[in-house]
Amino acid sequence: MTTPLYAQVRTAIQQLLAGQTLDLSRDWGEWLSMIQSLVYAFEQGGAAAVQTALETAMRVDSRVAALVVDPAPPTALRTMPPLPSDLSKAIRQHGACGHWLDTYINYASYASPVTPAIFHEAAGLFLAATAIARRLYLQIGETQYYPNVYALFVAPPGRYAKSTAMKVVERVLRRAGLGHLLLPDKSTPQSLLQQFSTVIPDKLDSYSDYDREQWLLARAQAAQRAWLLDEAGFLFSDMKKEYMAELLSLLLKLFDNPEYLAHETITHGRTTIRDASLSFLGATTPKNIEEHLRSEKLWDEGLWSRFAILIPEHDPIYAEFPDELTMPPALLDGLKQLDLLFPKPDAELIDDVPEENIKRFVRIYNEHPPSAIRLASGVMSLWKRYDKAVRFDLPNNGLPDTLYASYARFPGHVLRVAMILAAMDCPELPVMMQLDHLKRAISIVERWRNDLHRIWSDGIQSEETKLGDTILAILRSSLSGLTVRDLCRQTHQSKKEITEVLEVLRLAGQIDVLETKSANGRTMQLWRYSA
Repeated sequence: MTTPLYAQVRTAIQQLLAGQTLDLSRDWGEWLSMIQSLVYAFEQGGAAAVQTALETAMRVDSRVAALVVDPAPPTALRTMPPLPSDLSKAIRQHGACGHWLDTYINYASYASPVTPAIFHEAAGLFLAATAIARRLYLQIGETQYYPNVYALFVAPPGRYAKSTAMKVVERVLRRAGLGHLLLPDKSTPQSLLQQFSTVIPDKLDSYSDYDREQWLLARAQAAQRAWLLDEAGFLFSDMKKEYMAELLSLLLKLFDNPEYLAHETITHGRTTIRDASLSFLGATTPKNIEEHLRSEKLWDEGLWSRFAILIPEHDPIYAEFPDELTMPPALLDGLKQLDLLFPKPDAELIDDVPEENIKRFVRIYNEHPPSAIRLASGVMSLWKRYDKAVRFDLPNNGLPDTLYASYARFPGHVLRVAMILAAMDCPELPVMMQLDHLKRAISIVERWRNDLHRIWSDGIQSEETKLGDTILAILRSSLSGLTVRDLCRQTHQSKKEITEVLEVLRLAGQIDVLETKSANGRTMQLWRYSA
């Protein structure tokens, strides 16, 4: 029912319900008798009588119900807006690349078979990013991109073997000789800063020989670290504690790979970090992370836009875990080769330099600048098409404001992932990013974008946003409009909460308000959906 006559009749009904008179001289076609009845009702009892007459007509004639109540259209919150078809087609047509990642996914899927493949994929990228350790970059304008990733697994406890998948990651990293790059499970902001620096701990002499060796090994790449954290929801809860307040700021800064980061307190003095980078892989349950995903502060500050927040694509499956597990040599060799692809610095502990009056310090030597990645023909033009689509076109087509920051970062995520894939396939420097690396990276990040919308639709919107969606749905189904009192009854919310959300929706142009007379002559406000 989308003919011009249908629209004319619908507008006429809205006018009567708003207390406005109607011209019967128009050609109302098959709807003439109904319009005449409604005009008569209006003359006898105003808008309230029209509403009663409409309800009677809807029970008698199903066409009237279809005329009055339109189904609610799908909103941008519920589904991921697709890429342009030509861009989607170009991305799908890519060859094999990032071979080490496939090796890892195959092994991890065997070691933890009930864990979703998208989790193993992100874990493999985290491992490779850890091995690269900020020694590769891509410059676009004034922005330098480094291949580090933040990823978070979100799944119910005990059903997807998140902890087993995390153990696989740690075991691979340590057996490849890169365990020293891991941060401790728990750290205060101050201890985290010290982990990223060459500050010597007060109790270093009490360390075991192995721990002392690992600590010194880590000093050579002290500022390029990885954080592997099961039960990561507790980390975000800790941010509310006073002594952990600076943790959010550190997570934001370390993702962006600052060249210089200084921190100074009266108690601990000055801590300086150079060429910092952090890769983060965490796992948690929906219950433990729900509060933090609903936090407008964390969205506004940009924390969640830095993360790939991943959820299972399917219901849990039954699969037997292997009786024996042998790590394939290609898995460890590939990660070691990725580490050895780039020059590495060295560190030594100097105990005493009398002539300089220095008692103990860490000396870093054999330092090299990061390697610049090269781009094959067509890579930049394809990335720019994706960048425009995701950072500009899609957000301007009804995207919730809260997700803008995430969309602005997706093109950067693509570059980071493509750099990791390119490094996996590179036998020697310089690293060359081919079109296939970029296309696979876009495919990976598009799955991250899809999960963002799935999580959003499953309830991570703020309470105000969810109430706004509810009110819009109610008003869409009411042709005549509703009072604040009506909305309070239907939503079980207070007048104050309803009024505040109504004003936000009005300013956004999604609803409007009309003043009309009730049957007893009193003035009342009717809130209506703006079609």
